Amino acid sequence: MDLSVLRGGFSTKIHLLTDWQGLPLGTVLSAGQRHESVFFTDLTGEVSVPRP
Repeated sequence: MDLSVLRGGFSTKIHLLTDWQGLPLGTVLSAGQRHESVFFTDLTGEVSVPRP
């Protein structure tokens, strides 16, 4: 599968948040022209961490 044509063409970025074992917890797709820090809160907002 060619990930470059999923959304937005060749400049699409895939932001992936993982746990300490490398298991994916959340993903966000963004345009390649935008800075990564803009999507940090969107990505962390997709994940909820259970607390004891």
